[in-house]
Amino acid sequence: MKASDLLSPGIMNNSQHLRIECAKAISRHEIRKINGAPYDNVLELFFADCVSRLQALNVISVTGVSVAPTAATLTVAAPTVQLTPTVTPANAANKSVTYSTSNAAVATVSGTGLVTRVANGTAVITVTTVDGGRTATSTITCTA
Repeated sequence: MKASDLLSPGIMNNSQHLRIECAKAISRHEIRKINGAPYDNVLELFFADCVSRLQALNVISVTGVSVAPTAATLTVAAPTVQLTPTVTPANAANKSVTYSTSNAAVATVSGTGLVTRVANGTAVITVTTVDGGRTATSTITCTA
C-alpha cells in the first residue's frame, strides 16, 4: 500500500484527516526506510510526526446531535416543516449532516432538512452526522 492510497475524496471527516496526515508522514519517512534506516527509528519518527501534525490540526470531533422539532404534524394545509439540527460540540470541525426518512410514501426529506407531506401516516426522519455517525430523530405524523 502506498501512502497516497490512504487518501479519500469527498467531504473530509476526522478519520479522513487522520489518514491524510499519516499519509503525509509516511511519504516523508518511506525514503529513510528505503535508504536503510533502522525500522524502529523510522517507526518512532513516523509516529512522532503523526502526533505533531494531528495536534496542529486541532480537530474537534462530533459528540452528538439533536434535532428540532422532535415531532410534528403535517396536513394538506401545512404540508412542510423545516428540521434544524444542532451538532455538539459547537466548535466541532465537521458539522455536516444527512437526512433520511423511514417511509418516503408518507413524508420525504430534502438534503437541507425540509420535510414534505406525501400521504397520511407516520414517518421517522433521521439526522446523521457525517463525522461520527451520531443520530437524532423527528417523528412526523401526516394527516388530512
